[in-house]
Amino acid sequence: MAPLDLNVSTVVVLLILAVLVFLAVRRIVGRGLCDSGGSCDSCSSCPSHGGSGGCPSCAAAEKLIADVERTANAASKG
Repeated sequence: MAPLDLNVSTVVVLLILAVLVFLAVRRIVGRGLCDSGGSCDSCSSCPSHGGSGGCPSCAAAEKLIADVERTANAASKG
C-alpha cells in the first residue's frame, strides 16, 4: 500500500469536507430527516418526530409532485 502523503491542498480539502460533514450531522440532529422547510418542528405526525403520517408541508410537496405529473401526462397525451 502506498504511503499517504499529506500536502497543503489535501489538508485544505479534508478540512472543508470535515466542516461540511459536521454541518450535515448537526442539521440532521436538529431538524430530523424532514425537509419541509422547518415547519415540521412542531408537527407530531411527522415521521422524524415519532409520527407515522406526513406534515402539512410535506403533504403540500407531495400534492405539487402529483399535480406536475398529472400535467405532464396530460401534455404527453395531446
